[in-house]
Amino acid sequence: LLKCHLRTPSRHDILAEVAQYLTVKEVQAMVASGLPPPLWILNSLAWTVNSANLNEFKAMQMNKNISELIADMGKCERLLSTPMPISYSRLSARFLIIWLVLLPFYLARSSQGITGVLVKELFVAF
Repeated sequence: LLKCHLRTPSRHDILAEVAQYLTVKEVQAMVASGLPPPLWILNSLAWTVNSANLNEFKAMQMNKNISELIADMGKCERLLSTPMPISYSRLSARFLIIWLVLLPFYLARSSQGITGVLVKELFVAF
C-alpha cells in the first residue's frame, strides 16, 4: 500500500490494491477520512490493538511498533520529496555510459565471436 501511495497514482490504483484486504465499508471509511491510505491503515491497526483485550505489555509493544511504522512512512515521504542534485544524476549517467562503452571490450576477451558479445551486452544493459 505504501508503494502505491508513494508512486504516481496514475500507475497504481490504491483502492484496487486495498480491496483485496479490506471490506467495502472499510474502503469507504478510508476514502471518507481524508487521511493518506497507509496512515489510515496504521491508525485503524492501532485502534484495533487498543480495543483488543490484550495485556498491557503486549498492547504497549504493538503500539510502539505501529508508531515506528508511522515514523518510517514519514521518512519515506520525505525521502521521495527530496530532490536529487543535478551533479549526482549527471555523474550517474556519465558512469553508466562509460561502463556500457567499455563493457564490450571486456566481454570480447571472455567469449567467442561478436554475436556472444552483443547478446551479453544487451542482456547486461537492459
